[in-house]
Amino acid sequence: FAFARREEAAARLMTAGLRLKTHDLVTPAWHLSAPDELFQIFLSATVGAAMLIKSQTPAVIASIRQDITRRVAENFAEGDGYRVPVPVAVIEADVIA
Repeated sequence: FAFARREEAAARLMTAGLRLKTHDLVTPAWHLSAPDELFQIFLSATVGAAMLIKSQTPAVIASIRQDITRRVAENFAEGDGYRVPVPVAVIEADVIA
């Protein structure tokens, strides 16, 4: 998420010896068939989020699942499924000589 902000991306790249050339935000989307699929994505496809979720008590995990599912259902219904926007930073950088 840090790379979504141009200034933060530039600073992090600089520490790696890179200079930011271009920074664009695009918004593709995930097309889900059920509103609870987003929770499953966080739980199984992202290491950091999965670790954070799994470190919670069962009651808290259930609450997180319910909240994500409710928000997807309320905000992203489209046709017979759900279209969830997934903002992405597309970055080009040069090696600092």
